[in-house]
Amino acid sequence: MKKLILILALLCVSIATFGQAKAQARGMIWKPNSYCDFSSGWSIPCQVFCRDCYWNTVMCEDIAKKGSFTGVHVVFKTMSDTTFELTSHFKNISLITKSGKTVHPYAILWHNYEMDPKTEDEVDKISFMISKFRTKSYRVTIKPKTAYDLIFLFKEAATGDVVILGDFFKAEISK
Repeated sequence: MKKLILILALLCVSIATFGQAKAQARGMIWKPNSYCDFSSGWSIPCQVFCRDCYWNTVMCEDIAKKGSFTGVHVVFKTMSDTTFELTSHFKNISLITKSGKTVHPYAILWHNYEMDPKTEDEVDKISFMISKFRTKSYRVTIKPKTAYDLIFLFKEAATGDVVILGDFFKAEISK
């Protein structure tokens, strides 16, 4: 009887957590004076596996020329090693507006490396957004208990809207 109760309890916990997001996340509107104003304290995930990936690079100086966008800054972390996928045209990244409309980002902030002249080591440097993203497979590995940042550019976004990245996270945008 005790085994049956234990099995039922474990089954209930499994069912209760099935389909829940893998990461804890929170979102906020990002309104920089310039799209080149990136925080040096941000931690953009950069451990990736890419197969047949193509994208356009949009330099920060050129983003405003492409149109009017609202940035959404999502901070997330997980409690265990995990991965998330990016799909072509960012179709697995959605902004659900308060009116129920679903939109995908124009671009996302990503990482770039440059050579440190003093140490001759590669250092992470954030300097551009990627758009028109196509891939067969693009997997990002996340370390546990580390806070990461992602910046998405949408045509419009507001407090109360929700950003979803596949089954990885769901973040309501707050002030």
